[in-house]
Amino acid sequence: GAETRKTLMYKYVILGGGVAAGYAARQFVKEGVTGGKVAIVSKEPVPPYERPALSKAYIHPPGTQRARLPGFFTCAGDGDEKQTKDWYKKNGIHLMLRTTAVKVDIEKKRITVKDSKGHRKIAYKYLVIATGCRAVSATEGGLPGGKLKGIFTLRDEKDAARIVRDMERLVDPNRLNKKSNDKEGATKD
Repeated sequence: GAETRKTLMYKYVILGGGVAAGYAARQFVKEGVTGGKVAIVSKEPVPPYERPALSKAYIHPPGTQRARLPGFFTCAGDGDEKQTKDWYKKNGIHLMLRTTAVKVDIEKKRITVKDSKGHRKIAYKYLVIATGCRAVSATEGGLPGGKLKGIFTLRDEKDAARIVRDMERLVDPNRLNKKSNDKEGATKD
């Protein structure tokens, strides 16, 4: 049968796992809002990070210094402490990674989320919507050839890793049969 999961309750829920979510979390900590009062709901597999680093330092030509997580978790670009999973835990912020919001009921102040264990509800007093934007792929935009090899959309670390692998194959075509140093989605935090 279906497992009944307890409704989680938070004073603040941040919906989204991008850079705005990370900076909002940092501000809550600066204001003394900790101790399990804040949760972040994010479909990302890692804590919020500085997305500009994907195009500015992650995707560098082969043989050059490349940025990798945890080097650009949120606030690293600001010269502040990197907000790793341990940072969120230490500050009492519940990171709900690989979790998607499927319904938001503003009147009842409830969010239905889905993770690997199924659906559950989250009650909140205040909701911060920090979902950012998502790049529209060529295919979604109705452009012909959007599925051709070498056409990319850059939104997350997984996309950046794919681009890096293709760049390396252009430089060394024999690399197709070699293991890549930049495994897709391989992060250390």
